[in-house]
Amino acid sequence: TVHGLADDLFQRSKVPMTKQEVRSVSMSKLQPKATDLIYDIGAGTGSCSIELALLASQGKVWAFERNPVAVELLGKNKALFGVDNLEVIAGEALENIKAMPAPDCVFVGGSGGDLCEMLDVIYAKNSDCRVVINAITVETLAEVAAYYKEHPAYSLEIVNVFVACSKHLGSYNLMMAQNPVYVMTALKKED
Repeated sequence: TVHGLADDLFQRSKVPMTKQEVRSVSMSKLQPKATDLIYDIGAGTGSCSIELALLASQGKVWAFERNPVAVELLGKNKALFGVDNLEVIAGEALENIKAMPAPDCVFVGGSGGDLCEMLDVIYAKNSDCRVVINAITVETLAEVAAYYKEHPAYSLEIVNVFVACSKHLGSYNLMMAQNPVYVMTALKKED
């Protein structure tokens, strides 16, 4: 299984979706293994959840989403791709992750303002957990940088991904820019 499925394979609406190119970079940074237990927090349409479930074919993925429209889309995309190792969890992620098994890796596409508390819960469960956080706002970037500055046991890598895709206009092609995305990877430092 290769990551970076085409965006048009997923059922969509106005619910946010991590686009193919950014999703591919994010999956590369997360490095999920076939047997991993994975959280996808702020799963949106489920594009990352689906790819994670395909990559962790012998593991399990929990997709946390509070938007009811997105939860419905997640269910449709789960059925479309036939990923039985994906469980959709509706509601606030912070409360729901407390009862879940310890994750091997976590992808955060949205946190609803509870990011630092969620990271504390995740690391209490597994201090070696691999974490990738995507953000489009400078405020989230600053919050993540500040969190990991206070947690020196982890190294933080920040990549700013800029993507422009071609769009046909008559007999010409224009390059249409997507939002730049910060892909932040946190890994525990070697002892």
